[in-house]
Amino acid sequence: MTLRINIVFSFLVLLTMCGCRGNQEVLKVLDNEEFFTSGLAEVSGKIDNARRAGSKKAHFHVGNLLIYKDDIITGESQFRSFSTDFDDAGFRDWLRLTSPRILTVKGYAANDLPDVYLEPGKSLTMRFDAETGECLFSGELAQVNNDLARAPKMADLDEINRKMENDSSFAPAEARAMYEASDSVWRKELGAYLESSDLSVVGRRILANYPVFQKAYWLMLNEKFLEPESPEDYTPLREALLTDDNYIMAQKWPSGLVKNLASSSLLSRMGENAGKSTARDYKDAVMKYMKRYDAMNMFLGVSGMPVLAQLAVSRTLCKGGLLEKAKNVEEALAIVDTVATSYLPNPEVRKGVERYARQIFRKDRYEVRDTPEGKMLKGLLAKYAGKRVVLDFWASLCPPCLKEMAATRDVRVKFRDNPDWVVVYVTGEEITDRESYDKVVAEYLEGDESLYLDHEMYGRLTAMFDVGGYPHKVLFDRDGAVLQERYVFTPDWKGVEE
Repeated sequence: MTLRINIVFSFLVLLTMCGCRGNQEVLKVLDNEEFFTSGLAEVSGKIDNARRAGSKKAHFHVGNLLIYKDDIITGESQFRSFSTDFDDAGFRDWLRLTSPRILTVKGYAANDLPDVYLEPGKSLTMRFDAETGECLFSGELAQVNNDLARAPKMADLDEINRKMENDSSFAPAEARAMYEASDSVWRKELGAYLESSDLSVVGRRILANYPVFQKAYWLMLNEKFLEPESPEDYTPLREALLTDDNYIMAQKWPSGLVKNLASSSLLSRMGENAGKSTARDYKDAVMKYMKRYDAMNMFLGVSGMPVLAQLAVSRTLCKGGLLEKAKNVEEALAIVDTVATSYLPNPEVRKGVERYARQIFRKDRYEVRDTPEGKMLKGLLAKYAGKRVVLDFWASLCPPCLKEMAATRDVRVKFRDNPDWVVVYVTGEEITDRESYDKVVAEYLEGDESLYLDHEMYGRLTAMFDVGGYPHKVLFDRDGAVLQERYVFTPDWKGVEE
């Protein structure tokens, strides 16, 4: 089992939901390639008047915030922990993104906070007052976060959802009518806000499409209750599909919308209409499955493959498990190649699916880039040049980590000073205090390679590999290239030898 450190998420949420002030820089709209560039976003700040959210034991007198995110292309769920020291109320950490995103932050110091817009390679600083609920944004992404935090919200959405869930007499037609009325008011308020406010380019672009995507998400999330049948019933989905813009992925709802679309009763009906599959091999069967997207577009009167539909296709291939049924990586990549011709025209979406296919079969070798964290990593690995290296991230309060250390001690001693590979145990001051580190090393890791990193180095490296739980291992080739981001030892460690 994995130890999940889950106090960090709340702190971010506080920061996101506050009305804030910040600089007025106009942000550049990213082109397709730039939009999909992976990198670390830096989030820092301070919480005033925060109530203590942890115990006094060791470093856990701090509070933690958890930021949950998923890969918009593959559908993989991830989370990132941010430690918040409530003695000085400060925090600074990093998380990996594959595109600009709006992320929800939650924590123990406050509830119902605003959402945070982040971009790879950029920073956001916020100061939150837990008593007043006021938040001050600064840094590169300050203005767009202010734009989003100050924008009017749909007033009756929670009440509509409550009625659908708890009121047995509440009919689908009533839910639709109530939503339409509230949505009409909200669009007018939002239109006035866009007209009268000096907004950033990105903030304006996202907010202009907020009602479209929220309505489509609401429809597909509640498809079973609302019972849409005709193309007119699916008008919100059609409008979202026709907003063929990469910035749909920077909205708050696209992940849920893509998930609900990929598993929708609409697509199921399209598949039933296509008849039973008589495909001769698995690749043909996958293509037969994809035909339902053609049928959906025809049903809705949509031409081509909008970005939103491509994301539903990619999620079906990845999180939906179609690629995992391939016999080997060659067959998986052949399936991606065949599907991409008609259904994944966006080259960056296709690259994300291809990488996922290689990850399934542990063939995802890639070079480490010369980013700040990449340079840190190369510096750590330089000592082991010519060897394959396993970086084993651990925490002192992680029982599975200590259990594994004890269970593999004899094997480590047997292969110590091996010229071909080495295991390096890594932890940091943010997650393991120095006294605990020295105790664990003396009891479990004597004679092994072990590193104790400062906050920035450990934060950047764990963000680089989406370390969300412990133990977490990363396997590197002899030249420092990454072989597997989530490596698992075989019981006798033959996997490392091979």
